[in-house]
Amino acid sequence: MNIIISNPQLVKVVLLYIKNNFENLTTESNPENPGTIYYVDEYNQAIMEYEPEENDIWINKEKFWSKIETLFSLSYLQTQLIIKKWLSDEYKIKNTIPRPFPNITMNHYHH
Repeated sequence: MNIIISNPQLVKVVLLYIKNNFENLTTESNPENPGTIYYVDEYNQAIMEYEPEENDIWINKEKFWSKIETLFSLSYLQTQLIIKKWLSDEYKIKNTIPRPFPNITMNHYHH
């Protein structure tokens, strides 16, 4: 099923917000989860958890997903599609469906 966001200007604004607020993510790994790539912010908090072999990507709900969903009054599917576009454009992560995940930092990534 393809969901189309009918307002291309809104998509551009949300993507610009994401770029301005999350463009400096760096990658980290954890020996306990060797196949997982963590994208962390300048405070060393995991914003995304990517498992390439499973083609899963989890987005920090509190620090990323809910912020854009609330700020721009987006539905779950709209948020998902915009994040998917951003992942494809910025990180070349394709063919995955982003999903929100609470407390990535506490549960998985420890630096």
